[in-house]
Amino acid sequence: MTYGAVIKRYLLAGLVSGILCALYLRILGEPVIRAGLDFEDSLPSEGPADPELFTRDQQVLGGMVALVFVSLLLSFLFGTLYAFLRHRIINGQGDVRASTTLAALAFLLTVVVPWIRYPFLPPGMGNGETVWKRGFWELLLIVTGIVAFVLIQFGIARLKGRMSGDVRWILAIVVPVVVIGLIMFIFPSVSDPYPDGIPAQLIWSFRIRSLGSYALFWAIIGIFGGWLVSRAAATSSPGSPPSIPLKDPVPQG
Repeated sequence: MTYGAVIKRYLLAGLVSGILCALYLRILGEPVIRAGLDFEDSLPSEGPADPELFTRDQQVLGGMVALVFVSLLLSFLFGTLYAFLRHRIINGQGDVRASTTLAALAFLLTVVVPWIRYPFLPPGMGNGETVWKRGFWELLLIVTGIVAFVLIQFGIARLKGRMSGDVRWILAIVVPVVVIGLIMFIFPSVSDPYPDGIPAQLIWSFRIRSLGSYALFWAIIGIFGGWLVSRAAATSSPGSPPSIPLKDPVPQG
């Protein structure tokens, strides 16, 4: 398959994912966000409130539209990565499994790892300084985790011939977990004092539902995108070249 053919299908998957995630957050996420905003409004004001430029309904609609565009951008980046790696990781297992595996890995490295170290905060918590500090360390943790994972996989791949494929497969899972866990431990914490009286259920409902939206996005990208590519590959000519023809440097166990 060509690069363009792969990208078109992942953009379609990104559009579907963006719409479904926007509906998910509107139905399941918005009640928790409104509860957080109501709690914030109930706190004693330290000064005159800033006038709202947009109503909450306008903010929700704008957020839903922005989410669709972000989903398209992320699906484009993921599709590009999959087109580059497709002939290396497909390995007879099919596009659906290969795409889902890669999406699951992206979910773990870009969502779960920073979520564990820097859990999401509902509206009404944190301040401008901690928000920027939290965002900086989250981004740095994501980049560091991805780089560490890639370097570990390359290092394990070079061990072919020195140990069995089963051992290398175990190392490819265990070593990244240990190394990234240590990286998470080293990264500084960014603590935000919880406002007095805020329900713990509100905090965890926001965190779990936010995590669920990311899981929904990556599941649709991985499964539906892989299914679209698989159907297209089945109808293309058997002799068509891979998306990006490169020599496979990853040893197979």
